[in-house]
Amino acid sequence: MPDTAEAQYKFQAGACAIEQVVVYTDRAEVTRRVEVEPEGPGLATVVVSGFSTRMDPDSVRVKGVGNAKILEVSTDYAYDDVEDGDAEGTARERRELEDQGAVAHRDVSRIRDATVRVQRERDMLEKYCMGVAAPGEHFQRS
Repeated sequence: MPDTAEAQYKFQAGACAIEQVVVYTDRAEVTRRVEVEPEGPGLATVVVSGFSTRMDPDSVRVKGVGNAKILEVSTDYAYDDVEDGDAEGTARERRELEDQGAVAHRDVSRIRDATVRVQRERDMLEKYCMGVAAPGEHFQRS
């Protein structure tokens, strides 16, 4: 009778080597390497945990090399149980993070406003320089 035991390999995302990071305006793509060397043929389950809950579950991609054959890829959220005494601490941490997010949002808005203001000033100075240049001379942007 064949051995039907299934090997299981568990990893924490933070411990997996990052091979590539691509940053977009609305997301980031992170490629991590998980190496599994099974002891022999048969089924194996690979579980990688510790990803952000903000990760898009539909964005997960898996690639096998060698003789590996991927039968299924799935994602699931596993939330830690919050004990009664921890609920207040968790709520406080959430408020702190929300406050930090609001500050960051205000900073980004200020930087965008400053960028627009500097661009307008630059445009005005260029127009001024064009008007000051002697006839036949041309102002060239450096």
